[in-house]
Amino acid sequence: MEINTKELLNLKRANGDRLTKINKDYKEWVGKIYIINTSILTILLILSGSLSFYFSGWPQIIAIIIAIYSLKEIARREGHHEGYLDGYITGKNEGVNDTYGINPELEEFIEGISNDLREKEIQKNRRK
Repeated sequence: MEINTKELLNLKRANGDRLTKINKDYKEWVGKIYIINTSILTILLILSGSLSFYFSGWPQIIAIIIAIYSLKEIARREGHHEGYLDGYITGKNEGVNDTYGINPELEEFIEGISNDLREKEIQKNRRK
């Protein structure tokens, strides 16, 4: 099975429709796992952060703890989402490489060509 470089790059490129579907599936899956929605955590972070300046003593400490927990949880979820997408893209690229028998050296060469094509396209768009 023969494939040219442009077709290969198109196979490896994550298109918008596919990424939109993956994001939608991810959000649906995560919605079933987490008890507290990320939007609620964001509101909790803002509210508890604001209240920590209003109160003093134990209520202030509790508000600070809630704010720190909310911030940590939001950051963890964002990191998990990025890792999920990175894993999908990496797995897809490895699958294409395995299917077409592309070794690491050839992949590096193709990446170089891809970068050159992108630079030429950017320069072409700047001239317009």
